[in-house]
Amino acid sequence: MNQKEINWAPNELEKLLLAAIKYPNRRADFYEAFYDSEVYILQMEGNDAAGGGFASGDEIGVYMVEGSGGQSVAIFSSPMFMQMHVTKEERCLQVKVRDLIELTGGEQMVLNARTKIETPFTREAVAGLNDGSLVQRLREKM
Repeated sequence: MNQKEINWAPNELEKLLLAAIKYPNRRADFYEAFYDSEVYILQMEGNDAAGGGFASGDEIGVYMVEGSGGQSVAIFSSPMFMQMHVTKEERCLQVKVRDLIELTGGEQMVLNARTKIETPFTREAVAGLNDGSLVQRLREKM
């Protein structure tokens, strides 16, 4: 997929991401907000949750993208970024990042893949988000 030029009104998470990109001392603020945020994922066909919810260990069949670090769970900060990846009718889910980390077993993720604000999260970064050490290390550097 080609990167598209977009004009958009960023949501609060995207504003924090843009600030973190421009000002490295704002990264802790972004990561802290990101961990508590809801993001959008595309659920692949044939992976329906019984009763509309998921539990730890459930197979949720999320959309994956290939990157330099291998396969990553594709997550999106807004429906607009998600729509860039939809080629047919797909099921979209909104989920808290903290819950997604648990459901995927800490898989690496990429936020807004193949856009100008693509943000990869390695397994180590995901673990650091989950236990708070990533934000703590960044705050100590300030």
